[in-house]
Amino acid sequence: MCTEQLDSAVDALCPAIWGNMQSLSKTIHSEEKLWEELVCCILSSQVKYELSQVVTQNLKRNGLLDITIDNFFYEYSLRIVLKEPVNLENRFVKYRFPNSKAKQIASAWEKIYGSGSCIRKIIESCDNPKELRLKLTNIVSGLGMKQASMYLRNISNSYELAVIDTHVLNYMKLLGISKYIPSSISKTQYLNQENILIKYAENFGYPVGCVDHAIWIVMRVAKKDGYV
Repeated sequence: MCTEQLDSAVDALCPAIWGNMQSLSKTIHSEEKLWEELVCCILSSQVKYELSQVVTQNLKRNGLLDITIDNFFYEYSLRIVLKEPVNLENRFVKYRFPNSKAKQIASAWEKIYGSGSCIRKIIESCDNPKELRLKLTNIVSGLGMKQASMYLRNISNSYELAVIDTHVLNYMKLLGISKYIPSSISKTQYLNQENILIKYAENFGYPVGCVDHAIWIVMRVAKKDGYV
């Protein structure tokens, strides 16, 4: 698949993605849903997002996403359930990081709810999405720039932030938008790549949050079909 085809595929997807985002932006999430989405984003680091979703629902079924839960045995309980195989696409798989993610989720609960605060208060404390993203990464251990950007998009807080993963970085390199793909990406590098992608997204007439989601879909399909 040539770069023009990739670009055209992204352009074709943007209207439908943006329409869906606009529809979801009218949703008012409960505090429980805000916590559920945050847990899912914490779990999504270095694993398929679909797996993090399935694992999150398994935690929910086991009563471990209750924001009023007793935190005394919370990390231990999370660890036990995170070690359970889950059904992903008709096969049972194990989550890769049960111990570290149990610790991070329990720590996030303590810093947010254990301190008498809540996610909604944190969100309402920042008018600037970039400042809010940084605040979340400072509060929640294990929540990187990508996960924090995805979280704010999932709760319809902002579409002006980029979710930059390997699929997006590969696209940027193929299209000549960016010259390199770092093996690991610092906050400074992330912001640099984000600024480049924001500028590129202007060509489509949609926010970067819409364009990079279209890129993600196109690159996943292209990779699956052996085009890239």
